[in-house]
Amino acid sequence: MDTKAIVVVEDNEAIARLVQEVLNDVPGYGAVTVSHGAAALAIIAEVRADLVILDIDLPGINGFEIYDRLSETRATAHIPVLFMSAAPHEDELRRREIARYLHKPFDLDDLLHQVAAIFAAPAEQPRARTTVASCGGPNV
Repeated sequence: MDTKAIVVVEDNEAIARLVQEVLNDVPGYGAVTVSHGAAALAIIAEVRADLVILDIDLPGINGFEIYDRLSETRATAHIPVLFMSAAPHEDELRRREIARYLHKPFDLDDLLHQVAAIFAAPAEQPRARTTVASCGGPNV
């Protein structure tokens, strides 16, 4: 089984570590974390990410800027992105037609369900959109 490389971009160390551990407990998933927007772009390219789980409010380059840069680069434009944030960004997400979103706090089962659905879906064309998923729960 091929391991799916997942990059978790989250500046809250406790959340990043928890998400990484939960994902790494799933056979076939290999998650790494990065806490700063500028470093995220290099790590995403370096590990050849299959999925990016991206906080929006980051130091330096925010999640929307990372998303835009990934979208502008042929080598990364196909990588699915699952956004997460505690702050209300629904208007900006809709404006950008970004559909994969977890609202913090979210249930870890919802996270795993979203990740599994992304990997089960057919390969994306650059920046393909799906349905909006806003999840709530006590865990993260």
